[in-house]
Amino acid sequence: MTTTDARPTILIIDDEPQTVQALADALRARGEYEIEVHEPDDVAITEDLLRDSALILVDFQLKRWARATAPHPTDRVADGLALAAMIRRFLVGDEEAPPPPPQAIALVTGAFRRLAHPLPDENRQHTFSRLNNLEWIFLKANQDEALATQVSLLARAVSELPVRWTEESAMGELFRLLRVPHGAKAGASVEREILAAGPPIHEFATASHGVAFLRWMLHRILPYPTFLLDDFRLAARLGLTIDGLRAELGSATPLATFLAPARYDGVLAGFMGDRWWRPAVEHLLWESTGGRSFQSGPVTELLTRLCGRLPEFHGIEDPVVARNGDFESFRIVPLESAVPIRPDDWPPFADPAWTTQEMVEADQRLAALIIREDL
Repeated sequence: MTTTDARPTILIIDDEPQTVQALADALRARGEYEIEVHEPDDVAITEDLLRDSALILVDFQLKRWARATAPHPTDRVADGLALAAMIRRFLVGDEEAPPPPPQAIALVTGAFRRLAHPLPDENRQHTFSRLNNLEWIFLKANQDEALATQVSLLARAVSELPVRWTEESAMGELFRLLRVPHGAKAGASVEREILAAGPPIHEFATASHGVAFLRWMLHRILPYPTFLLDDFRLAARLGLTIDGLRAELGSATPLATFLAPARYDGVLAGFMGDRWWRPAVEHLLWESTGGRSFQSGPVTELLTRLCGRLPEFHGIEDPVVARNGDFESFRIVPLESAVPIRPDDWPPFADPAWTTQEMVEADQRLAALIIREDL
């Protein structure tokens, strides 16, 4: 157990433990965590183990164990979603009990398509998690290093939260966890954009000891175009194709070194791929082009000089990133040919969503999301 261990515990609950063995082995090999794998009714799942686990992963299907045929509906635990809700309620405890340390609860499943229906199949883990009071839902199908990395990043993020998040410490904890870059101009701009996105740093974060902040990052910031740029939006801003940017950032190139001060390395960095601080990128470009960063010529000259050759530019004057029917970034297109859409639950502080006319014609779901004024 972990009551005396320095390493945090990841508890995996699955009625068929062999199906998560590869994940458990990959996590153990990292040496960062105590890994406990148990069936739902295992007597080893004690109150102490539940309370001491930084991250609890619950299998969704639980076919061998789920009490779906209990005589009374209130006795039934049909799946891992119901079990996760019961565990969360148990961990909250009563008002007289001392609050538990920060903890995250997530599902792991090999049946996400059925579970998430009618949400689009891809890129909707954050939406499903938000709607079902979960920190995240992991996909069991590919138990490779990428899955182990995501799980360990979430566990590590929980471990970085303060034992008690208070109103007095809220702002300092927010900037500490995000690791806001230094520098008067870039740092101040980053802080303004963070606060404009409405982080839950007061009552919600205090009650959850910071887990509400992690949810905000997982559900509202990392999946959307906000103050953190993904590689598509970074490529669009730099004037590069997505393949051209990825080729340049694949190793320690001069361009990668140039962008390093703007790379996001705060909590959950890498969970959904690399991110860069938008204000810090703008500051780098502004300083390096003598204040001409909004002219394509000086930026092109800068990147050509950094790369030592002519990189793969997209040549689009007003570029935006278009999304497909699953709301994934898939192409950089000219603003004049892009179609604005308004997906359900799109954060009001996020940049607008765009798609292409051909995607609208091919997908009725996208056609229904076109902003009425632009029909």
